Amino acid sequence: CTAIATDEEIDIHFERLLRHPALHHFKSGVSHLSQWSGTEAKEVEKVFVGVIYGALPSEAVQATRAIMDFIYVSQYKTLSQSSLHILKNHLDDFHKHKHIFSEYGQHSDFNIPTLHMLSHYMELIALLGTPDGYNTESPEHLHIDFAKKGYRASNKCQYIKQMTTWLTRKEKCHLFSSYLEWISSLETTQERQANY
Repeated sequence: CTAIATDEEIDIHFERLLRHPALHHFKSGVSHLSQWSGTEAKEVEKVFVGVIYGALPSEAVQATRAIMDFIYVSQYKTLSQSSLHILKNHLDDFHKHKHIFSEYGQHSDFNIPTLHMLSHYMELIALLGTPDGYNTESPEHLHIDFAKKGYRASNKCQYIKQMTTWLTRKEKCHLFSSYLEWISSLETTQERQANY
């Protein structure tokens, strides 16, 4: 959407949004953001369809609205058969209007794994339940603990080998610490039993 309307125009639309206590106001727009947090992405999602209205052709707005509606319905805490039908209708609406992005040269095809995965949501929700318990916070936290800290501990030369060695040492230290705690708990239990 930003490539069709230009970053500057989208930023202007973000700047002109009226302030509301329940919404984050991006007073400088969003084009300057190089890394987005999950919170920022959710705040942008709340207003994005309103922001692009008037900046994009109506069919692009319809496609974007359909995918945003799909995202919101898929986040419901409970989903009935009628909710799954609504979810499918939003996805069908997106596929009906997505060609507009090809016409503006944004995608020659839509062979995008994440987009393809959406077609399986209804079946997976019926089999496994709502996806509200799934998020990327745990893997992101692991990425910070295992990748970022490992990289910082390296001298940035052959960093993958150094990160692997660092991580192996951290795991060994954790295992040894767990072993010491276990031994300590055994000794404490034996002391208690001897005192009785």
